[in-house]
Amino acid sequence: MASGVEELLDMLFEMIDEARNAPLASDKCVIERDRALDLIDDIRSQFPMELTEARKMMARRAEMEAEAKRKADAIVRSAEERAKQMLAADSIALQARQRANELMRQAEERSRDMIRGLIQLFKSLGIKVVAEGIENEQQKKALKDMRCDMIQGYFYSRPVTVSEFEKFRKWTEQNAIPGSGNQG
Repeated sequence: MASGVEELLDMLFEMIDEARNAPLASDKCVIERDRALDLIDDIRSQFPMELTEARKMMARRAEMEAEAKRKADAIVRSAEERAKQMLAADSIALQARQRANELMRQAEERSRDMIRGLIQLFKSLGIKVVAEGIENEQQKKALKDMRCDMIQGYFYSRPVTVSEFEKFRKWTEQNAIPGSGNQG
């Protein structure tokens, strides 16, 4: 007996292929009726087994697809969550930078107000004001605008000894430009 539907179909095909032509009709043939019906019955009996196997294969395929979809969805959810966390971290960092910049601006503003107030206080008491540690043009300009009497710091020169200062002072007196305010 044949083991599968395909084998049974092959046997039925051979039977028909080898059959003798009917007299006066080339497209008709004579086959053994009982043998052909037995083959068809065998094919029918094999179908439930073949269909069961096909259904099992389809179910396994569907399970694999579902598992792959679950894994893909989990990966997408994880990526979306990570992206949200990164955006939140970036947002927090941006807010922190903005807040730090605002605090720095406020501190600088308060510092300027305090320095302005001290300069006015000392001038009202008749005390000359010397600002030390000036390192850039912006600081120098701000202090001049506040009417600070004297300014010193790395903006003008590194610290020097008394003898180096005397040499510098003599040089500036000798090389003063008339009307520049650098005269002795």
